[in-house]
Amino acid sequence: MDDRDETWHRFLTDNERAIRRTAPRELSAQERLEAAARRRDAEPPPPGPPARSSFEPVGDLWQPASASEPVSWNAMDGWGRLRLALRALGALAVLVAALAALSRQPTGAIPDPGRPEGVTLQEAEEAPDGLDQAPIP
Repeated sequence: MDDRDETWHRFLTDNERAIRRTAPRELSAQERLEAAARRRDAEPPPPGPPARSSFEPVGDLWQPASASEPVSWNAMDGWGRLRLALRALGALAVLVAALAALSRQPTGAIPDPGRPEGVTLQEAEEAPDGLDQAPIP
């Protein structure tokens, strides 16, 4: 028998008791902690300075910018003035676009539920004086 046949035969003949007896057992959390403590106690401390347990950052830490006073128009450089003007124009453009979108919303009456979709009714116009009306057959 090759390896696959042997594995399949073992699968068919195994029962729950045999599986439990041969299956590896995972250590519980408590047993893992105890084993780690025994290993730590058995190892001699490494030579050199003791390990530091506190966190020490490397380099400059990020600090939030302080809330400073807004810069006046006269104190701004050319690019600062341009940025501020473009922000104002952008806000105005957004406001105009929103108002234009709202003005295009339908404000008429609710459509008649009996009328098919897309059908609009128009009132008949009276023919102006001087024009003959065609007879209706």
